Amino acid sequence: MLQWLRRHFHQPQWDLSAITLPWDPGRPAIAEWLGEHLREDGTALVDSALRLPDDDLVQGQGGLRFAAGARDGIAIFHTTGVADPEVTAEVLGLLWEVLADGGLQRLPELYAALVDHRTLSWVDELGGGLVMKAPDPARVYALGLILAHLSPDREAVKAGVALLGMLSLDDGDLSLLRLLGSHDEFTLYVAVALGAQVDDAEQELFALAGRTTGWGRIHAVLRIADSEDPRIRGWLLREGFQNRVMDRYLALPCARGARLDEALAAARIDDELLVGGGRILAALVEADGPTPGMEVWEEGAAAALRWLGHVRPDGAPLAVVPTLAALVEAAGRAEPPWGREAAATIGLQAHALLADARWEARTREALG
Repeated sequence: MLQWLRRHFHQPQWDLSAITLPWDPGRPAIAEWLGEHLREDGTALVDSALRLPDDDLVQGQGGLRFAAGARDGIAIFHTTGVADPEVTAEVLGLLWEVLADGGLQRLPELYAALVDHRTLSWVDELGGGLVMKAPDPARVYALGLILAHLSPDREAVKAGVALLGMLSLDDGDLSLLRLLGSHDEFTLYVAVALGAQVDDAEQELFALAGRTTGWGRIHAVLRIADSEDPRIRGWLLREGFQNRVMDRYLALPCARGARLDEALAAARIDDELLVGGGRILAALVEADGPTPGMEVWEEGAAAALRWLGHVRPDGAPLAVVPTLAALVEAAGRAEPPWGREAAATIGLQAHALLADARWEARTREALG
């Protein structure tokens, strides 16, 4: 590790090559650990990597065990505010001191604050503070890279990513961000950083969304949901909305942004769109979902009717049956998610298709 520091940061004006890093040297760097848990093709992490090496330390603080990225995701979607002015003042105050001349002696204090406080509680003020304080970019880079590349603590890694995202990075640095972003715990911060870094940010975020499956996919997809790229739009409607948390989080952004209603207006559609579009519709009509659903989508009734028009009991994938059942149930509610007339039409058509005896026969055949 000392050799790595000397190679990167031996500068007379701010020499980090001989500092004592403010964490137990026996703990693994998260970035290095993730690099050891890539799939053979290098495209994504293996499932066993979902639990980070600092997991027991973090989860033990609150008594609850969160899925990767869940604490930040829940805070963003389900709380009115995540910023903490006191924490922001503490963390940014220490950060400016460390980045100033002679401030490295406060690095352990800064690191402790980064680990103790959630990055989400202060990071929104980082950009404005950097503009106002105007620290040496080389120092911002050095500190950000050390935190992102070497830290064994997730919140410090997030802070490092946030610092790096404020700068112009080379391919090596972007590779580090891509690696970290492949884990759902860090995707949000990497998505923001990549969005500010590269000319083809949409393609970077598209790739990031494909490498993640949980909260990370949610954060990445939300940033490309309005894409005009036909390839991205097609992926959003067939696969991109799916995630390990709940499809409802991405159903409406994908339905609107990728224009599901227009895609279903085609004379013929492929089975992947039929199944994917159906799952989006089913997610949108779920009662009491965590985010707005069918009731706020103006084209929702037209999309449902167009989707029903593509369903053929003698050939459609069996995976469409749950969507038929969901549409029947939603249409029969006292307050359906469509107008009364549209709900009645959708309910009748979905019920007629669902009642077709060929579904049962095909299911029996599939089960052998």
